[in-house]
Amino acid sequence: RKTLTIAHVGDTRGAFCKRRRADASCESEELTIDHKPNLPAERRRIEGASPPGRVVFDGHVNYRVFVQHGMYPGLNMSRA
Repeated sequence: RKTLTIAHVGDTRGAFCKRRRADASCESEELTIDHKPNLPAERRRIEGASPPGRVVFDGHVNYRVFVQHGMYPGLNMSRA
């Protein structure tokens, strides 16, 4: 039996490259999902945490994580 263990934190994505034959090109497969605050499950985790945070769209391209009743720190990643 062969085992592959992976982990990731913050905005680092885990990927795997496999070849069907030694002379074949590499096929990549994403093994993880990014911890982005705009994803529904991650938003629920942030807003349900203790203490809770809140997710706000910055009006440009990012969703940012703030403390519940303040405008700081404004991180555009949720686990770092």
